[in-house]
Amino acid sequence: MRFEYYHDNWLDVSNFVNDDPKLKINLQTEFFDSIRLDTESLKEYRISAVRKLLPSLGDKPALCFSGGIDSQATWQCFNEANINIDVYTLVFKDNLNTQDVSHAFEFAEKHNIKIEVIEIDIINFLSRENADYGRKYKSLSPHFNTHYKLCDILSSKGYTGFVCGGGSPLLTPDVENWMSNYSQNFLNYINYSQATDKLCQGNFLGYDPYLAWAITLLTPLFKNKQYRKAFTQEDRDRLEHQRYLEKIKGYSAAGFKVIPQKKKYTGFELVKDRLEQIYGDGWAFEKMYRYPLKNVARQFEVSVDFDTSIVEKITDLNLEYSRPSVDAPTGI
Repeated sequence: MRFEYYHDNWLDVSNFVNDDPKLKINLQTEFFDSIRLDTESLKEYRISAVRKLLPSLGDKPALCFSGGIDSQATWQCFNEANINIDVYTLVFKDNLNTQDVSHAFEFAEKHNIKIEVIEIDIINFLSRENADYGRKYKSLSPHFNTHYKLCDILSSKGYTGFVCGGGSPLLTPDVENWMSNYSQNFLNYINYSQATDKLCQGNFLGYDPYLAWAITLLTPLFKNKQYRKAFTQEDRDRLEHQRYLEKIKGYSAAGFKVIPQKKKYTGFELVKDRLEQIYGDGWAFEKMYRYPLKNVARQFEVSVDFDTSIVEKITDLNLEYSRPSVDAPTGI
Protein backbone atom coordinates (compact mmCIF):
# COMPACT_ATOMS: atom_id res chain seq x y z
CA MET A 1 0.00 0.00 0.00
CA ARG A 2 1.19 3.51 -0.79
CA PHE A 3 0.17 4.91 2.59
CA GLU A 4 0.80 3.55 6.06
CA TYR A 5 -2.63 3.77 7.64
CA TYR A 6 -1.46 2.21 10.91
CA HIS A 7 2.09 2.80 12.06
CA ASP A 8 4.30 -0.30 11.95
CA ASN A 9 1.25 -1.94 10.40
CA TRP A 10 0.02 -2.79 13.89
CA LEU A 11 -3.46 -3.24 12.43
CA ASP A 12 -3.13 -5.06 9.12
CA VAL A 13 -5.82 -3.66 6.81
CA SER A 14 -4.59 -5.20 3.55
CA ASN A 15 -7.45 -7.71 3.49
CA PHE A 16 -9.99 -4.95 4.04
CA VAL A 17 -8.74 -3.19 0.93
CA ASN A 18 -9.36 -6.42 -0.99
CA ASP A 19 -12.95 -6.55 0.32
CA ASP A 20 -12.12 -9.21 2.89
CA PRO A 21 -13.52 -8.09 6.26
CA LYS A 22 -10.83 -9.81 8.36
CA LEU A 23 -8.29 -7.53 10.04
CA LYS A 24 -5.26 -8.75 11.97
CA ILE A 25 -3.56 -7.40 15.08
CA ASN A 26 0.21 -7.51 14.59
CA LEU A 27 1.11 -7.04 18.25
CA GLN A 28 2.44 -9.48 20.82
CA THR A 29 2.42 -9.63 24.61
CA GLU A 30 5.80 -7.91 24.73
CA PHE A 31 4.27 -4.80 23.21
CA PHE A 32 1.75 -4.44 26.03
CA ASP A 33 4.48 -5.04 28.60
CA SER A 34 6.36 -2.09 27.10
CA ILE A 35 3.53 0.46 27.44
CA ARG A 36 4.08 3.11 30.10
CA LEU A 37 1.16 5.23 31.26
CA ASP A 38 2.87 7.93 33.32
CA THR A 39 2.26 11.56 32.38
CA GLU A 40 5.58 12.00 30.57
CA SER A 41 5.20 8.81 28.49
CA LEU A 42 1.62 9.68 27.51
CA LYS A 43 2.74 13.08 26.24
CA GLU A 44 5.54 11.45 24.26
CA TYR A 45 3.02 9.05 22.66
CA ARG A 46 0.84 11.99 21.63
CA ILE A 47 3.76 13.85 20.06
CA SER A 48 5.35 10.77 18.52
CA ALA A 49 2.14 9.83 16.69
CA VAL A 50 2.18 13.21 14.91
CA ARG A 51 5.83 12.95 13.96
CA LYS A 52 5.37 9.45 12.55
CA LEU A 53 2.33 10.43 10.47
CA LEU A 54 3.51 13.80 9.18
CA PRO A 55 5.84 12.64 6.35
CA SER A 56 2.96 10.86 4.57
CA LEU A 57 0.69 13.94 4.59
CA GLY A 58 2.64 15.91 2.00
CA ASP A 59 3.71 19.54 2.12
CA LYS A 60 0.31 21.01 2.95
CA PRO A 61 -1.84 18.96 5.35
CA ALA A 62 -5.20 19.98 6.83
CA LEU A 63 -7.00 18.98 10.00
CA CYS A 64 -10.73 18.32 9.60
CA PHE A 65 -12.17 19.61 12.86
CA SER A 66 -15.71 18.67 13.88
CA GLY A 67 -15.47 19.99 17.43
CA GLY A 68 -16.00 16.57 19.02
CA ILE A 69 -13.58 15.14 21.54
CA ASP A 70 -11.73 13.08 18.89
CA SER A 71 -10.86 16.14 16.81
CA GLN A 72 -10.05 18.13 19.95
CA ALA A 73 -7.62 15.42 21.07
CA THR A 74 -6.05 15.27 17.61
CA TRP A 75 -5.50 19.05 17.55
CA GLN A 76 -3.84 18.83 20.98
CA CYS A 77 -1.36 16.26 19.66
CA PHE A 78 -0.35 18.52 16.75
CA ASN A 79 -0.14 21.51 19.07
CA GLU A 80 2.08 19.67 21.55
CA ALA A 81 4.30 18.57 18.65
CA ASN A 82 4.63 22.26 17.62
CA ILE A 83 3.20 21.51 14.18
CA ASN A 84 1.19 24.27 12.57
CA ILE A 85 -1.64 22.69 10.61
CA ASP A 86 -4.55 24.47 8.98
CA VAL A 87 -7.83 23.67 10.73
CA TYR A 88 -11.11 23.43 8.81
CA THR A 89 -14.65 22.85 9.95
CA LEU A 90 -17.63 22.06 7.75
CA VAL A 91 -20.71 24.26 8.17
CA PHE A 92 -24.06 23.14 6.79
CA LYS A 93 -26.27 25.76 5.18
CA ASP A 94 -29.11 26.98 7.44
CA ASN A 95 -27.09 25.99 10.54
CA LEU A 96 -28.06 22.34 10.18
CA ASN A 97 -25.02 21.19 12.17
CA THR A 98 -24.93 24.03 14.66
CA GLN A 99 -24.37 21.68 17.65
CA ASP A 100 -20.98 20.63 16.29
CA VAL A 101 -20.00 24.01 14.86
CA SER A 102 -20.77 25.97 18.03
CA HIS A 103 -18.77 23.47 20.08
CA ALA A 104 -15.87 23.65 17.63
CA PHE A 105 -15.72 27.43 18.00
CA GLU A 106 -16.03 27.18 21.79
CA PHE A 107 -12.92 24.99 21.86
CA ALA A 108 -11.16 27.21 19.31
CA GLU A 109 -11.80 30.36 21.32
CA LYS A 110 -10.41 28.77 24.48
CA HIS A 111 -7.21 27.68 22.71
CA ASN A 112 -6.85 30.61 20.30
CA ILE A 113 -7.22 28.40 17.23
CA LYS A 114 -7.89 29.92 13.82
CA ILE A 115 -10.62 27.85 12.18
CA GLU A 116 -11.33 28.12 8.48
CA VAL A 117 -14.95 27.46 7.47
CA ILE A 118 -16.19 25.51 4.47
CA GLU A 119 -19.95 25.89 3.95
CA ILE A 120 -22.00 23.46 1.88
CA ASP A 121 -25.68 23.07 1.15
CA ILE A 122 -26.03 19.67 2.81
CA ILE A 123 -29.52 18.92 1.49
CA ASN A 124 -28.37 19.70 -2.04
CA PHE A 125 -25.26 17.54 -1.61
CA LEU A 126 -27.28 14.57 -0.34
CA SER A 127 -29.77 14.89 -3.18
CA ARG A 128 -27.30 15.42 -6.03
CA GLU A 129 -23.90 13.99 -5.05
CA ASN A 130 -24.24 11.47 -2.21
CA ALA A 131 -24.97 8.49 -4.48
CA ASP A 132 -22.07 9.34 -6.79
CA TYR A 133 -19.70 9.59 -3.83
CA GLY A 134 -20.94 6.23 -2.59
CA ARG A 135 -20.16 4.59 -5.93
CA LYS A 136 -16.83 6.34 -6.43
CA TYR A 137 -15.44 5.58 -2.97
CA LYS A 138 -17.37 2.36 -2.20
CA SER A 139 -18.98 4.14 0.72
CA LEU A 140 -22.21 3.08 2.42
CA SER A 141 -22.48 6.15 4.63
CA PRO A 142 -23.84 9.62 3.75
CA HIS A 143 -21.99 10.90 6.83
CA PHE A 144 -18.61 9.79 5.50
CA ASN A 145 -19.48 10.87 1.96
CA THR A 146 -19.93 14.35 3.34
CA HIS A 147 -16.48 14.12 4.95
CA TYR A 148 -15.02 13.10 1.59
CA LYS A 149 -16.71 16.09 0.00
CA LEU A 150 -14.83 18.30 2.46
CA CYS A 151 -11.57 16.56 1.58
CA ASP A 152 -12.25 17.06 -2.14
CA ILE A 153 -12.83 20.76 -1.54
CA LEU A 154 -9.61 21.00 0.46
CA SER A 155 -7.76 19.12 -2.29
CA SER A 156 -8.95 21.74 -4.79
CA LYS A 157 -7.33 24.31 -2.50
CA GLY A 158 -3.97 22.55 -2.75
CA TYR A 159 -3.99 20.46 0.42
CA THR A 160 -2.03 17.23 0.13
CA GLY A 161 -3.32 15.19 3.08
CA PHE A 162 -6.21 15.20 5.53
CA VAL A 163 -6.38 14.23 9.19
CA CYS A 164 -9.48 13.29 11.19
CA GLY A 165 -9.58 12.22 14.82
CA GLY A 166 -11.04 8.75 14.56
CA GLY A 167 -10.64 6.81 17.78
CA SER A 168 -8.66 4.22 19.65
CA PRO A 169 -9.72 0.58 20.14
CA LEU A 170 -12.51 0.16 22.68
CA LEU A 171 -12.95 -2.87 24.89
CA THR A 172 -16.13 -4.64 25.91
CA PRO A 173 -16.60 -7.70 28.14
CA ASP A 174 -16.93 -9.85 25.00
CA VAL A 175 -13.63 -10.30 23.18
CA GLU A 176 -15.43 -10.79 19.87
CA ASN A 177 -16.70 -7.20 20.15
CA TRP A 178 -13.30 -5.65 20.87
CA MET A 179 -12.46 -2.88 18.41
CA SER A 180 -16.10 -2.83 17.28
CA ASN A 181 -15.65 0.88 16.56
CA TYR A 182 -13.54 -0.16 13.55
CA SER A 183 -16.56 -0.68 11.32
CA GLN A 184 -16.72 -0.97 7.54
CA ASN A 185 -17.95 2.62 7.29
CA PHE A 186 -15.21 3.85 9.61
CA LEU A 187 -12.42 2.15 7.64
CA ASN A 188 -13.74 3.40 4.31
CA TYR A 189 -11.32 6.34 4.34
CA ILE A 190 -8.77 3.78 3.09
CA ASN A 191 -10.81 3.38 -0.11
CA TYR A 192 -10.97 7.16 -0.42
CA SER A 193 -7.19 7.47 -0.08
CA GLN A 194 -6.54 4.85 -2.72
CA ALA A 195 -9.01 6.40 -5.15
CA THR A 196 -7.61 9.93 -4.79
CA ASP A 197 -3.94 9.11 -4.08
CA LYS A 198 -4.09 11.55 -1.15
CA LEU A 199 -3.81 10.28 2.38
CA CYS A 200 -7.00 10.75 4.36
CA GLN A 201 -5.99 9.59 7.83
CA GLY A 202 -9.45 9.07 9.26
CA ASN A 203 -8.20 7.45 12.46
CA PHE A 204 -5.34 9.52 13.84
CA LEU A 205 -5.92 8.46 17.45
CA GLY A 206 -5.63 4.83 16.38
CA TYR A 207 -2.70 5.35 14.00
CA ASP A 208 0.15 4.70 16.44
CA PRO A 209 -0.14 1.56 18.59
CA TYR A 210 1.26 3.16 21.74
CA LEU A 211 -1.15 6.09 21.67
CA ALA A 212 -4.10 3.95 20.60
CA TRP A 213 -3.67 1.30 23.27
CA ALA A 214 -2.70 3.76 25.99
CA ILE A 215 -6.07 5.46 25.55
CA THR A 216 -7.82 2.09 25.47
CA LEU A 217 -6.14 0.74 28.60
CA LEU A 218 -7.10 3.90 30.46
CA THR A 219 -10.74 3.74 29.34
CA PRO A 220 -13.08 1.86 31.69
CA LEU A 221 -14.38 -1.42 30.30
CA PHE A 222 -17.71 -0.94 28.55
CA LYS A 223 -19.74 -3.40 30.59
CA ASN A 224 -23.25 -3.28 29.17
CA LYS A 225 -23.62 -6.50 27.21
CA GLN A 226 -27.02 -5.41 25.92
CA TYR A 227 -25.56 -2.66 23.72
CA ARG A 228 -25.81 -4.67 20.51
CA LYS A 229 -29.26 -5.91 21.49
CA ALA A 230 -30.82 -2.51 22.16
CA PHE A 231 -33.93 -2.51 20.00
CA THR A 232 -35.28 0.97 20.61
CA GLN A 233 -33.57 4.21 19.65
CA GLU A 234 -34.04 5.43 23.22
CA ASP A 235 -32.12 2.42 24.56
CA ARG A 236 -29.35 2.87 22.03
CA ASP A 237 -29.06 6.59 22.80
CA ARG A 238 -28.83 5.84 26.52
CA LEU A 239 -26.14 3.20 26.05
CA GLU A 240 -24.23 5.33 23.55
CA HIS A 241 -24.18 8.17 26.08
CA GLN A 242 -22.86 5.77 28.73
CA ARG A 243 -20.10 4.71 26.35
CA TYR A 244 -19.36 8.37 25.58
CA LEU A 245 -18.92 9.18 29.27
CA GLU A 246 -16.50 6.30 29.71
CA LYS A 247 -14.59 7.42 26.61
CA ILE A 248 -14.26 10.91 28.09
CA LYS A 249 -12.75 9.40 31.24
CA GLY A 250 -10.22 7.51 29.16
CA TYR A 251 -9.24 10.61 27.19
CA SER A 252 -8.86 12.60 30.38
CA ALA A 253 -6.67 9.91 31.93
CA ALA A 254 -4.55 9.85 28.76
CA GLY A 255 -3.78 13.56 29.18
CA PHE A 256 -6.29 15.08 26.78
CA LYS A 257 -7.93 18.31 27.88
CA VAL A 258 -11.19 17.95 25.99
CA ILE A 259 -14.43 19.87 26.36
CA PRO A 260 -17.22 17.26 26.26
CA GLN A 261 -20.53 17.94 24.59
CA LYS A 262 -23.75 17.36 26.49
CA LYS A 263 -24.18 14.30 24.28
CA LYS A 264 -22.31 12.80 21.39
CA TYR A 265 -23.64 14.26 18.13
CA THR A 266 -23.35 12.74 14.68
CA GLY A 267 -23.70 16.18 13.09
CA PHE A 268 -26.80 15.11 11.16
CA GLU A 269 -29.51 15.36 13.80
CA LEU A 270 -30.87 18.66 12.48
CA VAL A 271 -30.61 17.45 8.89
CA LYS A 272 -32.84 14.52 9.79
CA ASP A 273 -35.25 16.86 11.57
CA ARG A 274 -35.42 19.13 8.52
CA LEU A 275 -36.17 16.20 6.21
CA GLU A 276 -38.86 14.96 8.60
CA GLN A 277 -40.46 18.41 8.46
CA ILE A 278 -40.38 18.40 4.66
CA TYR A 279 -41.60 14.85 4.07
CA GLY A 280 -43.50 14.05 7.26
CA ASP A 281 -41.42 10.91 7.74
CA GLY A 282 -38.90 10.44 10.54
CA TRP A 283 -37.07 7.88 8.41
CA ALA A 284 -36.74 10.13 5.35
CA PHE A 285 -32.97 10.55 5.74
CA GLU A 286 -32.31 6.81 5.86
CA LYS A 287 -34.78 5.97 3.11
CA MET A 288 -33.54 8.64 0.71
CA TYR A 289 -29.82 8.79 1.35
CA ARG A 290 -28.61 5.73 3.28
CA TYR A 291 -30.61 2.71 2.12
CA PRO A 292 -29.90 3.33 -1.62
CA LEU A 293 -26.17 3.10 -0.88
CA LYS A 294 -26.58 -0.57 -0.03
CA ASN A 295 -26.29 -1.25 -3.75
CA VAL A 296 -22.97 0.55 -4.32
CA ALA A 297 -20.68 -1.75 -2.33
CA ARG A 298 -20.67 -5.17 -0.72
CA GLN A 299 -21.70 -4.98 2.91
CA PHE A 300 -19.88 -6.95 5.56
CA GLU A 301 -19.07 -6.96 9.24
CA VAL A 302 -15.47 -6.16 10.08
CA SER A 303 -13.88 -8.72 12.38
CA VAL A 304 -10.50 -8.63 14.07
CA ASP A 305 -8.11 -11.49 14.80
CA PHE A 306 -6.59 -11.49 18.28
CA ASP A 307 -3.78 -13.75 19.40
CA THR A 308 -5.33 -15.52 22.39
CA SER A 309 -2.07 -15.16 24.30
CA ILE A 310 -2.56 -11.40 24.59
CA VAL A 311 -6.27 -11.28 25.45
CA GLU A 312 -5.68 -11.94 29.15
CA LYS A 313 -2.79 -9.46 29.22
CA ILE A 314 -4.93 -6.67 27.71
CA THR A 315 -7.83 -7.39 30.06
CA ASP A 316 -5.59 -7.36 33.13
CA LEU A 317 -3.94 -4.11 32.09
CA ASN A 318 -7.27 -2.44 31.37
CA LEU A 319 -8.65 -3.38 34.77
CA GLU A 320 -5.45 -2.20 36.43
CA TYR A 321 -5.10 1.13 34.68
CA SER A 322 -8.75 2.14 34.31
CA ARG A 323 -9.33 1.77 38.06
CA PRO A 324 -9.72 5.21 39.70
CA SER A 325 -6.37 6.21 41.16
CA VAL A 326 -3.99 9.12 41.51
CA ASP A 327 -2.20 8.34 38.25
CA ALA A 328 -5.32 7.47 36.25
CA PRO A 329 -8.12 9.73 37.49
CA THR A 330 -10.88 8.07 35.52
CA GLY A 331 -13.26 8.01 38.46
CA ILE A 332 -13.74 11.76 38.41
